[in-house]
Amino acid sequence: MVREGKRFKSIIRNSLLRLASKEFLVFLFFLIISGLFWVALTIKEPMEKEISIPFIITNLPKNVVITDTGTDTLRVTVRDDGYNIARLFYSEIKPITADFTKYAKSDGRISLSSSEVMKMVKQRISSSTQVLSVKPERIEAYYNNGDHIKVPVEIYGKVSAADNYFLVKTTITPDSVKIYSTSEILKGITSVKTEYVNLDDIKSNAKTTVRLQRISGVKFEPDIVTVTASADLITERTVEVPISAVGVPEGKMILTFPKQVAVTFVTRSNLADQITGDDFVVEVRYDEIEDSTQKTLPLHLVKVPQFVKNEKMAVSRVDFLIEKE
Repeated sequence: MVREGKRFKSIIRNSLLRLASKEFLVFLFFLIISGLFWVALTIKEPMEKEISIPFIITNLPKNVVITDTGTDTLRVTVRDDGYNIARLFYSEIKPITADFTKYAKSDGRISLSSSEVMKMVKQRISSSTQVLSVKPERIEAYYNNGDHIKVPVEIYGKVSAADNYFLVKTTITPDSVKIYSTSEILKGITSVKTEYVNLDDIKSNAKTTVRLQRISGVKFEPDIVTVTASADLITERTVEVPISAVGVPEGKMILTFPKQVAVTFVTRSNLADQITGDDFVVEVRYDEIEDSTQKTLPLHLVKVPQFVKNEKMAVSRVDFLIEKE
């Protein structure tokens, strides 16, 4: 009796599963049909899409250098039904080419008007596809016959050491580049600048690669440079510097009290012990004596060694006495 009951339950369960499977298959069938119907309706609806078409200048003479291509890609907004848009978007569009010998001007320009650009674009797409816009609308490129000069590169931006560190060295590699352009443009360029550099809070060595700031009608070779900076810990030190007198008439001499002054400064930790008082020059000047009753003269720190900063004398004036030699 028990076995019969189990068998009966098994038959009912299998029947329900078969029924559910059939209903699911029917549901899935109609879902697919409705999806295909929706896709069919959608691809017939007009759509707008931006596509990219490469632009290339061809037939360049051997001695000609393109200094500014203007653009290497045209961004084209088109309108068509969904099917044609999808086919256009996912297909490989041949580049638009401009023959140098046809479009080059004698003033160093390669110029294509908006109507010429539009005509070239329409040749690359289906006649049923509407072109809404082309960017750029016209093309202005520049060339020359190899004229160039070499100019230094300047850093534009911020290069600084961290607190308690000393900026030891900043270099640009290469430190100069060739620039190609028309002779008129080349005359007005004495240097080129990098794009913004931000090497801040340096504690040891730092490096970054940066492009040069674009100049219309100018080609750089190379157009990328490397900026490298190094920093070292700073240390404070004090040295005694002799005071010398300048501008003293013949037969006279100036005696200062004291004869030397303490100068405090900061420098790189590995150079601190190499710097002495003889590396500085502190002066008093005879022509600053207004009358014989004046008791003090100002001190002038006129020479400071390399890699020293924040230098400060212990006193700014000293007593003096004029004597005959």
